[in-house]
Amino acid sequence: MYLRITSGRLPLLTLGQDIEYTIAEDKSCVLIRGAKNGHYLETPKLRALKHSLHVALRPELGATYPQILTPIDNEQVLRFRVSETAEELAGLDYHFKVYINPIDFLGGE
Repeated sequence: MYLRITSGRLPLLTLGQDIEYTIAEDKSCVLIRGAKNGHYLETPKLRALKHSLHVALRPELGATYPQILTPIDNEQVLRFRVSETAEELAGLDYHFKVYINPIDFLGGE
């Protein structure tokens, strides 16, 4: 189950303050843009600070599985293979959807 993003504070606490993002209209996820590098589209450096992040490529750009970051992972740049050119990607308002998944730190059963 993903967290509903009801304020701008939640992405700041989860993604960090260096990421430019937009909150989706339905408040289900954070939308971010990537950068083209060869045949790959890369995210900005992401770090899951308090919850896990499920990062999915925009469906129009290709069908891939979401990549998952957890707080124990270091800051990472995620790469997704795409066939679109940099000009085609520049016209899109976002490239990735980042869903925030809460983590139970208590480890209860």
